Amino acid sequence: MATSFGPYRVAASRVVYDRSLMQLAGGACRCANGDILAYYNRLPDAAAGNEAYFLRSDDEGVSWECTALPLASRHEEGAVHVATGMVTLPNGTILLPFADYQSGRTSPEEHPKRLKDLRRSATLHLAVSTDHAHHWDDILDVPVPFDFVYPYGQLFRALDGALCLPMLISTGTSKTWLDDYSASGFLVSRDEGRSWGDWRVIVPSPNPHRCVETTVTPCADGSILALHRNDTPTLRASRSRDDGETWSDPQPTNLHGECGCVIRDSKGRLVVAYRSHRKAPADAPMGMIVVVSEDHGETWSPEAVLPDPKGRVHKDFHETGMPDIFNFPDGRIGIVYYSYDPNLPFVPPANDELWRTIPHIYKRYIALAILEEA
Repeated sequence: MATSFGPYRVAASRVVYDRSLMQLAGGACRCANGDILAYYNRLPDAAAGNEAYFLRSDDEGVSWECTALPLASRHEEGAVHVATGMVTLPNGTILLPFADYQSGRTSPEEHPKRLKDLRRSATLHLAVSTDHAHHWDDILDVPVPFDFVYPYGQLFRALDGALCLPMLISTGTSKTWLDDYSASGFLVSRDEGRSWGDWRVIVPSPNPHRCVETTVTPCADGSILALHRNDTPTLRASRSRDDGETWSDPQPTNLHGECGCVIRDSKGRLVVAYRSHRKAPADAPMGMIVVVSEDHGETWSPEAVLPDPKGRVHKDFHETGMPDIFNFPDGRIGIVYYSYDPNLPFVPPANDELWRTIPHIYKRYIALAILEEA
């Protein structure tokens, strides 16, 4: 298994937060004042009552403190959900897209439905901060013509300067979001996120590859690359060569993962982080995987796993996930993700059947890796 990450090596591997319940990392960004901002979902998959919480470091991830007020649902038994979307604009403004889900409960006895149940209506919003996310100046409503929305992936800039907000939508009412009726695309803003217009499709419905959780970045050659989680053991890739107007069909890659994040580094290379795929072959790496491309995503460096901050060797796909990547001004790369520690003291409620079936979500913490040129 590879131990280098293309031209990069690990400069630091740190625990961000493991002192209270944290069941799903949301992402991170670097603020204009140099602070690193990390955020997380207190409950997984938009379970009822979920809020988004924020952590700040002013010393490159050595120490952290809670910051800003949590984002909470406007609905009774509702839930917000954040997922690798936050960005800092050139003027220092921070934007964070999030969805607000209604409960979806159909009877008093039924457990409030989770994200992956498409019978839950959701609204799309954008949190805005002009003080490095110490406070949220505004929560903008983003009108969308879809009943189910799930923003995923960093906002990105099209070649024409437009700001683009990627997300998953569904055209069906089945239980699972990973089905033939999901579609991936993005909304376009031409006023730095104050309003949103055109919906552009990357993967249309019906979606036989079941491509979801799409991460997108412009490449140095003028194309735009999209990588998709799907129902096969590798990420699939689509490419646009006309600034996002049309896209190639999703093609298999040799990247054995899902729930990815892709960015372009300071030298035009692509850096991707993703967790292992549940269907990956036995000889595929297990953990938080990082690869680098020097030809705009046509080929990739060998898959290599980030060292766990607590020294754990991961044994299952769900033990890491939800990476978010950001650039430092000096060319280093920061990657925030969730990891797994079976010794954490948090346990699921004894009388809650849903959480007893997936107890590993109570053993997660937020981790940070910093990569530097080798």
